[in-house]
Amino acid sequence: MADAAGTRPGFTLTEINDLINNGTTFAGPKTSIGFDTAYEDLDYTLDLPHLGVRKLGPNTLTLSGGGANLGPIRVYGGTLDLSPVSRYLDDQSVIVGESTSTSDPLATLVVGGATRIETLDRGYNVVGQPLVAIGNNGRGVMRIEDDGFISGRLLVGNGTLGVGAVYQTGGVMHNTGGSSNDGRIGNAGYGYYLLADGVLTNNGYTQIGCGLTSYGILEQTGGVSVFNATYGGTIGISRGGVGVAHVSGGLVDNKTSLKIGDESENNTSAGVAIMTVSGSAVVTNNGAINLGNRDNMTAMLNLNGGETTAKRIWRANRSNTDALVNWNGGLLRALNPDTTELFNGDAGRYPDVTVFENGAIVDIPTAGMMLSINTPLRRPTGLGVVSIPVASAGAGYIGAPFVRITGGGGKGASAFAKMDWASGTVAAIEVTSPGTDYTSPPTVTLVGGGATTAATLGIPVLGAPASGGLTKLGSGALVLGATNSYTGSTEVREGTLLLGQTGMISPYSQLSIDGGVLNLCGQTLSNSNVSVTSGHIINGQIATAALTKSGDGTLEINTPVVLGPASYPKLLTPGLWEGMIRERWNTTSPNPCSGLQLTTRAAIGSQAVNTTYAGGIWAGDNHTWIYTGYIWNRAATNETWSFRARFDDNVSLVIDRALIINAGNAAAVVANVTLTPGPHAIEMRFGDGTGHAGPTGEPYGIAYDPLGRASSNSADYRQIIDPGDGSLLTIDIPDTYTRGPGLLESVVMQNWNTTEAGELVSRQLTTRAGNGAKSSNSTYAGGLWRGNNHTWIYSGYIWNRSESDVTWTWRFTFDDNVRLMIDGVVVKDVTLGQGVVYQDHTLTPGPHAIEIRYGDGTGEVGPASGLGGLTYDPQGRGSTDVNDYILLQDPGDGSLLTTHVGEVPEPARPVIHVTGGTLKPSTVPAPGLFEGRIDDNSFDKVTPNPATAIEFTTTAANGSCGENGSINGKLWPKNSTYVYTGYIWNRSESDVTWTFAENFDDSVLLVIGGTTVINGGGGWNVPTKGTITLAPGPHAFEVRFGQGGGGAAGNVAGWWTSSAISFAVDWQGRDAENLSYYEVPTDPGDGSLFTRTATNPLAMESVFAEAEVRLETGTTLDLNGESCAVGLLTGGGSVINGTLASGTVLSPAGDEAIGTLVLDGVTLSEGTTYRVTVSGATSDCLTSTGTMDLSQVLIVSATDAELTESTYVIAQAVGGFAGDKPAISGFPSKYKIVRAATEMRLTSQGGAVMLLK
Repeated sequence: MADAAGTRPGFTLTEINDLINNGTTFAGPKTSIGFDTAYEDLDYTLDLPHLGVRKLGPNTLTLSGGGANLGPIRVYGGTLDLSPVSRYLDDQSVIVGESTSTSDPLATLVVGGATRIETLDRGYNVVGQPLVAIGNNGRGVMRIEDDGFISGRLLVGNGTLGVGAVYQTGGVMHNTGGSSNDGRIGNAGYGYYLLADGVLTNNGYTQIGCGLTSYGILEQTGGVSVFNATYGGTIGISRGGVGVAHVSGGLVDNKTSLKIGDESENNTSAGVAIMTVSGSAVVTNNGAINLGNRDNMTAMLNLNGGETTAKRIWRANRSNTDALVNWNGGLLRALNPDTTELFNGDAGRYPDVTVFENGAIVDIPTAGMMLSINTPLRRPTGLGVVSIPVASAGAGYIGAPFVRITGGGGKGASAFAKMDWASGTVAAIEVTSPGTDYTSPPTVTLVGGGATTAATLGIPVLGAPASGGLTKLGSGALVLGATNSYTGSTEVREGTLLLGQTGMISPYSQLSIDGGVLNLCGQTLSNSNVSVTSGHIINGQIATAALTKSGDGTLEINTPVVLGPASYPKLLTPGLWEGMIRERWNTTSPNPCSGLQLTTRAAIGSQAVNTTYAGGIWAGDNHTWIYTGYIWNRAATNETWSFRARFDDNVSLVIDRALIINAGNAAAVVANVTLTPGPHAIEMRFGDGTGHAGPTGEPYGIAYDPLGRASSNSADYRQIIDPGDGSLLTIDIPDTYTRGPGLLESVVMQNWNTTEAGELVSRQLTTRAGNGAKSSNSTYAGGLWRGNNHTWIYSGYIWNRSESDVTWTWRFTFDDNVRLMIDGVVVKDVTLGQGVVYQDHTLTPGPHAIEIRYGDGTGEVGPASGLGGLTYDPQGRGSTDVNDYILLQDPGDGSLLTTHVGEVPEPARPVIHVTGGTLKPSTVPAPGLFEGRIDDNSFDKVTPNPATAIEFTTTAANGSCGENGSINGKLWPKNSTYVYTGYIWNRSESDVTWTFAENFDDSVLLVIGGTTVINGGGGWNVPTKGTITLAPGPHAFEVRFGQGGGGAAGNVAGWWTSSAISFAVDWQGRDAENLSYYEVPTDPGDGSLFTRTATNPLAMESVFAEAEVRLETGTTLDLNGESCAVGLLTGGGSVINGTLASGTVLSPAGDEAIGTLVLDGVTLSEGTTYRVTVSGATSDCLTSTGTMDLSQVLIVSATDAELTESTYVIAQAVGGFAGDKPAISGFPSKYKIVRAATEMRLTSQGGAVMLLK
């Protein structure tokens, strides 16, 4: 094209128009006119006949002239804007991007305004569908804007050299692809699709990352994507290539299954498939989510936010394939499930599910629906990828590059490149899953994206990912059927959560119930903390130290609450931190902690050239590899271990901050170390400059002998390696080692530091670094001062356990420095040149903050005389006699020294603290039926139910299968019998008549309340029925289903018109042969139809028998009309509606305070105790708005406080008192009980009393 001014060569518009319309040059719609806008933009306003258009060169061509029909469209360079006029292309295609050169103009197609660019839809399973191919064999972009519309078979990144991107900010992209014409993002090349707004519709089969060389990325931040709306089919992420779906907003409406790892094509092997749901995204699947259905692939579903709906999540049984669900805040909702499992798979293989910091949310939305999770919900282990820095942002990107993460020893890490489209650069890397068990930083690279200059990344940062919890939503029921290790909170907000067996909830998980039901299924739940707003806890036992009831709702509980641990020890991470500094030998810089290893991998093996030694990690010269953490003596007594070290060029070993070995490669060095029980801080350093690295003639740079033989024979020494359970090496220590008797010990590597807190080393009962006679720093205090320049610090609290002030004398002498601070004030700061210094200090009763510092530079260290650098005389004699002073040492019980104030003693009983609403014991039995399978018997009528599972319906009979098949996850081997036993309830107030019917292949036996309703059945394909009348209440229920060979369960025969069910009930008892009258009997999860016991297996009277129930003012304990014992009843709330049984102890506000407790409608049984606290002129009081009877109650003194008043009112009842006066004990003999009209008094007044009103 000539320029508009006519100064440059080319066709003029008039010449082009004449050429187009001369009737001979362009013979039909498949011929094309090419526009090369070499000089400037062109708006072609003239009409176009029915022919194709090819856009070449830079700049923009806008077709705003008429012409309803066009032929093929090709964009080779620059921009073609089709926005002004709608066009119909019939069977012709749109192709954008043929040049691979980044120096050529980028080929771009714009579809905006209200235009419609339509192609012929040939229909389902017909080859030759017209294409919309973006990045066909080169770099190409399509922008869909405003209300623009374009249709055709979508291929983004079509050829192996294709790099395509679609940016949709409005309008509609209608992908007509389907069977034999699948739509693809990343066909053989790189394809990127950004859906920010508008609608992306797909007729049928669509893939993201199809060919082995492909990279396909769908990023949806808004708008609506609809898959398989017309033809059916599936959406497949990876058929061998790399497929990524990153959905952070908008709606994904998938009409069928979602395949994260699609089994079709490329020999069903290889591929990477990652789907991330986050932010406000809503992803709906009217089918299952299938994971990892290819060999040798990685398939990941990252549930980081938003909502994901599916029938279930299924895992294929594939070789060398990881199928991972990384759950970090997303909601998973079950929709029309077709099995009883939320997760399932081939051959019993389940997806690997890890619950990260933001937790897992499960919604079972339908009442009566019950699904189970039979795969462990795991906590993250080891290290994960925390962040990935961008070193350089690159330039010219047209799509987000794939973030490839490999190596590092772990798995499951994934990330997504966030782009700055204004500049075409990489803005940041979003870690979409940290992964687990990384031992060193993985290799992270960027692939694809069509950059003119590729971005580069820094070294990933590793950290220990936190574990999240589980939140249950929805009216249905969720069964936990595997041992779960997640440690975040478990919340039941709606519906029912059932624990299928012991260990379903980690004891580290805080349990919270806010409106739902927790069914323990007969198990004991051991968790240190349980909190409830409202809801139910049923059928089992809770072992806890604290259960808190808050909010205005009601907690109904029928499970005994017994004492459990107040806390559990922190979970430790096995191994050592590994880091590297690029210096030949560095002894002072801290460990960079860039990885985690179970052994000192940089020093394993005999000496070799540094390019190959230890796998080549020493290549490039000048390294110091560092390993830090804790080494454990797991014995109950002190152990002496020998350590042996040798390394070319340098090696050092530090234990508890004491330098044990500092050596080179000249000879092996051996040292003995005595380790007290527990953990000890350890640091091992290995350094090398050039040439060879490693120990000469030794298998390990540092090895140890736990027998302490100090042998010169290297064969007596072992590799320092943890087996993976933390028994030898950990990177952290339990909280118990930093809390308790003694002082916290820390160190600063300076000769005298008075300000820094230092690096924590251990907890010690004495100031060991300053104890003992003066000697060389290499040997003093067991070598803690080796290597020069230390400040050892001891901090915590010192106690005066008496009831009055005490004055102690302190003795100071230390080479080089010693300082004592108490309550933040320096008592004395003494240097070596001052000699021996004495100082008195007075302590009031109780704890006082203490800090002791010892400092030394070089040479000798220790006191000039005496037992240590700081000793004291608890008699405060001010003496200068060294024999009057002793070491500061706690005996181990915390009587003198503690690390913290307010160490919480182990409780005597669990505390149920009611801070809001109502606490109510419940009599609801355990819902469901016991299920068991008896093998090797085609119809066993007598063997007791093995009771290996709990179900809410006859699960194994609700469907049909072939021989040795399964129904709802229940296997039906030949010659087997399923048994369901429990109780069936008539919950009405009058008799009911129900008809039961079966058409089970092969046999059925139904017995209710001892009456045989169906006996064997009439044959495998003959429906039979039986009717029974049941009185109100529970009735023993047992049904047996027997299978010989062939198919099992449901079949169609006679009036039985569905094989989906084989056993059903007509609640109207019509005894009719009409299947529409019948339904499968199913308990909704609340025990309204089926229970496993006729009454609660744990008597309600024992629910609170071992607990303290603490009622805050305004809260209520509703006894529910029953008899209930409370181990200790305290607080200022109300108790109503029932009987406090024998063993109950009442102590309003607790024994140490005065309070009032309200009893309304409450009977106090014999064996009840009322503990009365008296303080000055006041005392505890029980009150009632009705009549109170304390005749069976023993009233005792709660404390030994002196009674200073003659009369105390200990009970008030508006309706007066019934029965005899109660007995009293523990009060001075002159006190007795006197009853007035509405008061009960504890009084010492004698004689007659006349009351005047």
